[in-house]
Amino acid sequence: MTQPQAIVTGATSGIGRAIALALRDAGYQVTGIGRDRAALHELAREPGITALALDLTDRAAVTAALAGMVPDVLVNNAGIMPPLTDFCDLDPDQIDRALAVNLGSVLHLTRALVPGMRDRGRGHVVFTGSTAGHAPFARLAVYCATKAAIGGFAQALRLDLAPHGIRVTEI
Repeated sequence: MTQPQAIVTGATSGIGRAIALALRDAGYQVTGIGRDRAALHELAREPGITALALDLTDRAAVTAALAGMVPDVLVNNAGIMPPLTDFCDLDPDQIDRALAVNLGSVLHLTRALVPGMRDRGRGHVVFTGSTAGHAPFARLAVYCATKAAIGGFAQALRLDLAPHGIRVTEI
């Protein structure tokens, strides 16, 4: 039997790094994706982990980099926190960036990899959510919106994929 594969986005620090290491310790060959090249270099020193520098908002680059990968687990952890400010004062480019990273890239990456899981009849898709997706916080309107969208997406995706033996979890 081949070693199970996992892809973890936002794997260069914090929760993403911890998940990548835990999956590796559980016997997975892990591809850790991030943007911080220095942190990726450190991550690549870990046995059982392949580091991949990738801008998840670049759909063509994501498609090319992940071609041929057949993960058993996909952990959508990458995300950004826009500046803590009132929504009315937030730069529109910061809004667009938060939507692209926190929501758009998650939808596209999931769409790129989950059909293969469905075809194989197995897999697990994990989303890093936030209490901000379930309760309002001042000065975090856009972040709350993106995390609420992730929560709703995870719930609906679970309904789509459960008949195919694929688990969906929001943590």
